Parts: sequence; structure tokens; C-alpha cells
Amino acid sequence: MQSSAKEFSVWRRLLGGADAEILLLGGSASAGSGISTPSRSYGRVLVDDLNRRVAAAAPPASQPGRLSLRNLAQGSTRTPWATQIMLDEARDPSVGLVVWEYAMNDAYFCSEWSVLRRTVQTFLEKLGAM
Repeated sequence: MQSSAKEFSVWRRLLGGADAEILLLGGSASAGSGISTPSRSYGRVLVDDLNRRVAAAAPPASQPGRLSLRNLAQGSTRTPWATQIMLDEARDPSVGLVVWEYAMNDAYFCSEWSVLRRTVQTFLEKLGAM
């Protein structure tokens, strides 16, 4: 997995005491479909784990920032929907990381791999331009 400058910026922000949000975009799996306890959704588990890691990495006697989860996932959606949502939501300065989960929905609903490739490429280009 490749790290980005924005990713390191988020860690510096958290270790410096500022809070940040994870923007979660995805389908039903990200929305928590089939999970009886929302605290066990993968988005919530991810935030809890990262908060533990930030606390462990923080210098002694410091008060690190905390991550929170903004879960905008919705069942039966795909990357084009997420791109529109992301263009509005990811500009919020409190958003530090974007998690995109559409591998299942995009592959299932898209009959042409070239269209799927271009859809994901457009999403990544728009995200990188932010």
C-alpha cells in the first residue's frame, strides 16, 4: 500500500492534538448491512483501531487528536454516486482520510471493464485534485 502526503498530514494533525474525520463512501457492506451491532462495522473498527494507534504513538503527557467516522455509505450505490458526494463532503477541512469501498457494487453493476476502469480513474483523479 502506498502512503500519500495527505495521509502523513493527517497523522501529524492528530499527533499535534487536532481532530480529523474519516469519510467513508461505499455500498451496503460499508453501511453496515447485516451487522447487528453498529459498533462492529468495519468503519467503526477502523476508527477505533487508528485512535488506539495514534494514542500509542503520541509523546508522553500529550493529548492527541481523535478520528471520528462520517459514514455516508448507502446500499445499491456505486462510484459515480460516491464521486458526487465526495466532491461536496471531502472539501470539508475536518475530513482527513477518504475510504472508498465499491469493488463489489462496481463490478456487479458494470458490464464493461473499460467503463469500470474509467469510472474509478475519474474518481481517483477528482480525489487527487482536492
